[in-house]
Amino acid sequence: IDGVVVGRAELGIKMKTECAFWLQKPIIHKCNMRAIPCIEASHFLDSVAEYPNPTCAETTDIYMAVIEGYDCLMFTKEILHGKYPIHAIKAMHDICCIAEEKFDYSAHYIDLVSKTKKPFDSLEVVSSSAVSTAFNMKSPVMIALTERGRGTRYLAKYKPYATVLALCQVPKVSKQCGLYRSIFPVSYTHLTLPTILLVQISVVAASL
Repeated sequence: IDGVVVGRAELGIKMKTECAFWLQKPIIHKCNMRAIPCIEASHFLDSVAEYPNPTCAETTDIYMAVIEGYDCLMFTKEILHGKYPIHAIKAMHDICCIAEEKFDYSAHYIDLVSKTKKPFDSLEVVSSSAVSTAFNMKSPVMIALTERGRGTRYLAKYKPYATVLALCQVPKVSKQCGLYRSIFPVSYTHLTLPTILLVQISVVAASL
């Protein structure tokens, strides 16, 4: 499975509306446990299609989606048909950044490690240990070289607080890595790797 999209509108059609909300949490949890990107497609900022500022309810909705553990939040008509697409993107970005600051990464890591079936495969052992080390060192950046994206998936599973620069030569895999939370994919060739790496580290460091 490449990813799971949770469409709340569709859930509300297929089942009772009052039951749709509690179904989301087990879906998120199962995706997190299996290192599968979980994407929420919803009308997050409907009001921004007509007005430049989101409502308090919409802000809270985005905040809670981040706290619950979604990897991606998908826009719909706010961008396609709205009058204020730039305002919508900026509002989503700002709210997600604040929510990320409040997310308890350490508790999430401990919860996943305790609930993941043992024994781990070798790649997951390395990835989970790398995330643990980044927590202990309070490292702002992690760098991962990947060919098929499996190691990057495991890094994203444990949701490190650090930004993970995922260096990949395969454009398709690089794009897939972009679906994971905490992952910043970078496509490269052997000739461009040193330059790209230095530039990306500088950009990330400057934003901290």
